[in-house]
Amino acid sequence: MKDVIVPRGSKRRRFAGNLILAFAWPALAQSVSQPVEPNAGQWKTWAISSGKDYRVPPPPDAAATRAEIDWLRDFAGQATPETARRSRPCPTEAKGVPGSNCCC
Repeated sequence: MKDVIVPRGSKRRRFAGNLILAFAWPALAQSVSQPVEPNAGQWKTWAISSGKDYRVPPPPDAAATRAEIDWLRDFAGQATPETARRSRPCPTEAKGVPGSNCCC
C-alpha cells in the first residue's frame, strides 16, 4: 500500500482556517438573523435639531422648467470660435492617448 504524502504545513493551515471560521461564524450568523441596532430609528440627532431643517424645496413647475431649457438652448447656440475649438475632440485622444495635454 502506498503512503499518502501530506504537504508540510497543511494541517496548520487547516487548523488556522477552522479557528478563524469558529470566531467569525457568530458574527456572520448575527448579521443575517437580526439587525445590529434594532432601535436605530429612535436615536436623537446630535448636530441638528431635526431632519426637517434640511428639506429640499419642491421641484419647479412645468413653465419654469421650459424656460430653463429654452435659456440653455439659447446659451449653447452662442458659440464663439474659442468654445467651438474646445468642443472638438483632441487628436491625441483619438489616437488612444487619453488624458494627454491637447494643444490644438
